[in-house]
Amino acid sequence: MFASFHRWATTRQVTNRRAYPITTALAFIWPFARDSDPAVSVDKITVQLFRQATQAVVEQQFVEADRLLHELLHHLWVAHAEGILDVDRYVRHRARVCSELANVNLLLARYSEAEQLIKQTIQDCTALGVSLDDAMIVELSLKLALVFEHVGRMEEAAMGFVYCIRAQEKKLNNPIEDEQLVNERALLGMCHNYYSKFLFNVGRYTSALDHAKLGLRLAEQLYGTDHPNSLHLLCDIAVILIELKQLDEARKELDQARCIVETQLGKSSCQNSDELRLCLTHILLQRVALEAVDGQISVANQLTNQLDQLLQSVKVTDRFLQQLEEYRATFGLER
Repeated sequence: MFASFHRWATTRQVTNRRAYPITTALAFIWPFARDSDPAVSVDKITVQLFRQATQAVVEQQFVEADRLLHELLHHLWVAHAEGILDVDRYVRHRARVCSELANVNLLLARYSEAEQLIKQTIQDCTALGVSLDDAMIVELSLKLALVFEHVGRMEEAAMGFVYCIRAQEKKLNNPIEDEQLVNERALLGMCHNYYSKFLFNVGRYTSALDHAKLGLRLAEQLYGTDHPNSLHLLCDIAVILIELKQLDEARKELDQARCIVETQLGKSSCQNSDELRLCLTHILLQRVALEAVDGQISVANQLTNQLDQLLQSVKVTDRFLQQLEEYRATFGLER
């Protein structure tokens, strides 16, 4: 399917991977910008509706964002039907709106709608001359693979992830400008991370570990070993190692991550202390799981107490708190 886009275009530990590729994009340049046009009113309405929709997303008013973006699509269609927008401008604007609308539908778990919108965006972009190996198309393909995973179409999802990785690796084997190189490598790392998560979810832990390590290596090269992204990925690797019963190796990775975080937090110049403390909560949670699985209940209890103290100043998700309570119940840890 991914080679023919021209035709259509058991108990597990909690994982810390973020979902940002699903809902946000890297800073790639879309194949259009706002044009100067005699029909000023059309442009004003277009800009106004899009700004209102993106603000609704920021405020997590996703149903309202969906309504506004559909209104914008209708506005563009009318402008095109009346001859105000030519085909090229109409398709350019539609591609941008459909992409944002796909993100909103993903947030609303409307996966069928999101699939069609992503495909429409790919179709529009390729019609505008965007190459199938362009980072924009690869990122859209990654989102499509994630949609397939959500709806249980695992074979198509696996094909999608592999397509994205191979497309990025092929590009990186050719000369690329330095500025573009950073984005291309970041996208490759993203592909490895999401494929690792997919492989973990289907029980292919060894392969998941391989791709997680590739993602971590890219993150460390791009951002450094002490960046929150790298630390979260290091914690993810520990999650896989625990599942593989490689407990000593998992403990080593978590200790390394904790040491990095605490060193950074101890610096007076630390500017991302909130993110680092959040990283530390995930590190401690996985250490609790590791020690409990290893039968070190007293150590697990000590770590739980440390985590409880940290949670007084860090806001975590309900899922995180639920996982902590599950560990307490499963292993008989102190409350």
